[in-house]
Amino acid sequence: MHSIKLDDTTAKALNWLAKRRNVHPDALAVEAIEEQIRAETRRSLEQEAEAFRTLHPQLLQEIPGEYAAIYQGTLVDHDHDVVTLLQRIEDNFPDEPVLVRQVQAEAEPVIHVRSPKIEYD
Repeated sequence: MHSIKLDDTTAKALNWLAKRRNVHPDALAVEAIEEQIRAETRRSLEQEAEAFRTLHPQLLQEIPGEYAAIYQGTLVDHDHDVVTLLQRIEDNFPDEPVLVRQVQAEAEPVIHVRSPKIEYD
């Protein structure tokens, strides 16, 4: 168990919100921290996706069809087998957001989703 020291203003606000939501302040604090971690992970993966798009022409020449792992803007690993690659990424970059994408002709293939047409009487 870890503890976090809050200033009085933040502690009062946390207690007020917890009471308003009818939850324990600890649960509310954990929820807020987890949301911040998820938001930072999303931002990091968006940066890695931008790096993938930049690296794509080079990757397409060097490792077409393989899965590329991008971390901090650089190619850190690649493999034809995505499961094998993911295992190595987990071993080498535990708890770090690493983007894994297959190197295809298009950096971001377009996905078409057909939806049914609704007719009204």
